[in-house]
Amino acid sequence: MAECVEHSQLCDTCCRDDKPIIRYCKICIQRLCKDCAGVHARGRLTASHSLLDIEGKSFSNKLLDYIWESYECPNHTGRTVEYICKYHDDVCCSECAIATHTHCEGLSRLSEECANSRDKSSTLNALNEFDEQTEILLLNEEANLKVLCKSKQNIEKEFNVIEINFLNAIKDLKQRVMQDLSAKHKILSDESLLSSHNITELNAELASVENKSHDIVDKEDPILCYLYDRQHRRDKTLSKFRSDLSDVADKVKHRDIKLINIKSVEDIYADCAVCACVWINESVVLACNVKNELIMLDPVKQSILHTKKCEPHPSSIVAVDKMNIAVCYDTNVVDILKIRDQQLEHETTIKLTLKVLAASMDESNSRLVCLSPSTGQIAFVPLVKSLDGTQSVVRAAHIELDGSYDIDYDGKVNKIFVVNHGQGKVISLMCMAKG
Repeated sequence: MAECVEHSQLCDTCCRDDKPIIRYCKICIQRLCKDCAGVHARGRLTASHSLLDIEGKSFSNKLLDYIWESYECPNHTGRTVEYICKYHDDVCCSECAIATHTHCEGLSRLSEECANSRDKSSTLNALNEFDEQTEILLLNEEANLKVLCKSKQNIEKEFNVIEINFLNAIKDLKQRVMQDLSAKHKILSDESLLSSHNITELNAELASVENKSHDIVDKEDPILCYLYDRQHRRDKTLSKFRSDLSDVADKVKHRDIKLINIKSVEDIYADCAVCACVWINESVVLACNVKNELIMLDPVKQSILHTKKCEPHPSSIVAVDKMNIAVCYDTNVVDILKIRDQQLEHETTIKLTLKVLAASMDESNSRLVCLSPSTGQIAFVPLVKSLDGTQSVVRAAHIELDGSYDIDYDGKVNKIFVVNHGQGKVISLMCMAKG
């Protein structure tokens, strides 16, 4: 067999350029001119080969093979399909049509079916439509990439703005802290200078009396010494010095200023379980159950002013007056603390015979109204100790307190209000007597 270039239009048998190819033999893989096709059809070995009509068309061998596979009958090698059976949705040669599909409805020639078909190239149309859709998708992806680049630039700009605002906020915070520091430093410095002045005066007075005492003792006159001591006992000179020294010692304290980590209220709630709070003296005091500490906040700056450790399990905080708070615990203890120079200072501890879940302040009688579900009672706790130093507790009558968790005293109407979760209501109680 002669071999020619794949896309050549010359006959693969004679290779003459004056004779165009008109047939293709799949078995021999040859394109044939008219003369060679006649010889091919009459040859003893090639007479049975079916030839594909390709007159006036240009095909590569690969495409010709595909076309031949499409034309070839699936049941008879070398024969081309001529019929289509719509009942079996099958194409076949004339031999299959006679042997298998003679009685099938919808058997027709492929040439007639193609002539009646409205859509000559549905596959090509669909492929063209798919091609258009892919072009649109590519354009969309290009647009998406532009949007992503723009988003990246915008985010970088936003972060630059955030960074500038953050630095400005830090600068403003530093300025406010330094202003507060200057004010607090002046107060503490003035207190320290006044305390030093008082100590100096007391020391000078003590030195004067001490020098005179040395002069008297140096005389070695027992009667004079006795009269001197007697005079000071009557004038209570030593008692006065002892009292003045005690007053000065009480006012002398450790003075220091520290920068505490500034946290927002949300951060504080995230760090620990806040179980009670109270507003007092333009500040908020929180009781934290997990850390067992009291936190004093500046609600305007949302920063911590002071922290102080407390007894375990704080249950309630009550404002006693403008400068004092009472912290109740479920361990039979009530702490009284004073707010001084934006710090919490412990004043006294009251030990009770009952546990306190919640409390309210009766200012007119200077006493706490306490809710104690453990004993089923409401108790009045005076904040003034008796002469013997003990703390008296006046208990009210027993009431049903299961499910109660909060209490409030209204001095204007002299009533106690108990919030009861179990009964789903607020219980109102009238105080029949004061004191």
